[in-house]
Amino acid sequence: MHIAIRSYICIQYLAIGLLLGVSSVSAEEHVSPASCDFGAKHPNAPDEIEQFSFLVGNWSVELKQWQQGGWSPPRPQNAYWTGRYALDGMAIYDEWFDVDPALDPTTDRGANLRMYDAENQVWQMTWLHSRGFAPTDLSAELRGEKMVMWQNHPESPAWEAEFEVVSVDEWVRTQYAIDAEGNRSARFRLKATRLACVPQKESNKPE
Repeated sequence: MHIAIRSYICIQYLAIGLLLGVSSVSAEEHVSPASCDFGAKHPNAPDEIEQFSFLVGNWSVELKQWQQGGWSPPRPQNAYWTGRYALDGMAIYDEWFDVDPALDPTTDRGANLRMYDAENQVWQMTWLHSRGFAPTDLSAELRGEKMVMWQNHPESPAWEAEFEVVSVDEWVRTQYAIDAEGNRSARFRLKATRLACVPQKESNKPE
């Protein structure tokens, strides 16, 4: 199997189990983290950091696969995604869990670090997942109202994905395969819905 196929993303790993029979869990049953601390952007962060700020928060993620001209029913068990500002507010860091880790502590997981390269006017990103442990380098740029990503290393010109923000509480990520003529065909779709967080009590506040 070609290394580019093996390398990216948890979505490709999830393709194998996308429609397998797992116990049904609704978005409401996902367990939110105990903290609402998502950091804050640095005062000197580039303005473009706002382009990925929609990832900041906790998300329940519905997964569908394109099959026979239409989207499949969603996978019975949602994935979990959480994002925050990192590196003193100069980057976006987000974590992916195949299943909410509060429901399955052994679930596979991965993480992205995203930084804006002002000199080249493009986002640079690194992804690492617990299946394979092979870092993947990606880039992204805003095209119209969609954030489009492509894979640099391992090189995979047939892969592309894009984010589309629906509202402050919802975004969609679609993955595409690209043929030799440059035509795109949809493969996978993630729909993320914001989960409420639970503020931590102040440590010095009396019970």
